[in-house]
Amino acid sequence: MKLLPVLFFTAVVGVYAAPEPTAEALTARAAQELRQGRAQAALHWLGVAESKGGTEPPLYYNIGVAHRQLGRHQEALAAFEKAQAAAPDAPQILYGLATALQTLNRHGEAVPLLRRALESTSGQAEIHLGLGKALAATGASEEALAVLLRAGELDARAAEPAFAAGLLLLRLGRTDAAAAEFRQATALDPAHVEAHVELGQALLLIGDTTAAVAVLEQATATAPRNPHAHYLLARACSAPELTDRRDSALTRFRTLSTAARFHRQAAQLAERGEFAAAIAAWERAAAVDTGWAEPLVRIGEAQLHTGPPGASRVAFVRALALAPHSARVLYGLGRAHLQTDSLQAALGVLEKALARDPSHIGAHYEAGIVALRLEKRERARRYLLRVLVLDPGHDTARSVLAAVPGD
Repeated sequence: MKLLPVLFFTAVVGVYAAPEPTAEALTARAAQELRQGRAQAALHWLGVAESKGGTEPPLYYNIGVAHRQLGRHQEALAAFEKAQAAAPDAPQILYGLATALQTLNRHGEAVPLLRRALESTSGQAEIHLGLGKALAATGASEEALAVLLRAGELDARAAEPAFAAGLLLLRLGRTDAAAAEFRQATALDPAHVEAHVELGQALLLIGDTTAAVAVLEQATATAPRNPHAHYLLARACSAPELTDRRDSALTRFRTLSTAARFHRQAAQLAERGEFAAAIAAWERAAAVDTGWAEPLVRIGEAQLHTGPPGASRVAFVRALALAPHSARVLYGLGRAHLQTDSLQAALGVLEKALARDPSHIGAHYEAGIVALRLEKRERARRYLLRVLVLDPGHDTARSVLAAVPGD
């Protein structure tokens, strides 16, 4: 009711200017963007909030969450440290900081932070889970196990506490108890592939090869690119009548392992800027594992930057045959078409990419550029405006949009 006089004044005078959003309001908007998975947009609004003098703990906490969503773990750590300096005992900030440290394998530093978080909020399963994992990583196995089991009690629907407890028990050689925890994890989350794989390993160690084969067959069917599952399945198929299945599982394990080795070599070469050698290594990976699209995608992405115009198209077409619904592959193919000025083909493929991933910032931008070159101005505006919704700090899109001629 208190807002009514203001709204009335606005309508009557007609010149009332809405106040500039405060740092707190901008932080709240960023938090909403984060809940929708739009970390880049969140970072933009948080940057504006900071430029307005915002220094509140939620500002830096949300900056940390945004960087974490984007995989920028050092930047996330720095933001969480700023938040914790401003609010030393806030449990969610302590948990965020501890999680950032754990991601960087600094488990010993995470333990006291998680203990302090639990002093304020002892009923949070996720904090117990984090502490249990940190304790396990530092060798405090028995305390870690007790904390992980407590996490499972606090959230009886979560599979991760049981899975983490199973891993710890397996490491301690308590295979029967580990198998029970893995069974619990798979019951709570039937899609938890790693829980199925580890359950197969526990059953194999117990000596129940029949049950191990059944579990690992399910795991390899669900995750056919998991080399560990194929390796364990080969070990479990020890009976004479399973010789053929053992041989096929072992062959698949070797194929996946060899292709993965070439892929790692290629990635290291690309990081050093040795793109020709990287492309050759990715070609070897693709030749070993003919059903794997990833090496072909990497070849195409490298050739977009280093090859002659259109060189990447062949790689993306090959990748598309293996992954026809991949927005990443469609986006790369669209860019390859754009390099050779095949504008209609580029726009068609980019729109297919956006149908698969409506939040793909790059595809929206490139589609806007192509539509503009095809003089489809309204469509170009729509794509470029969407870029600015997803990433308000995309200055290039803003400049291009401002230059789009009116109809």
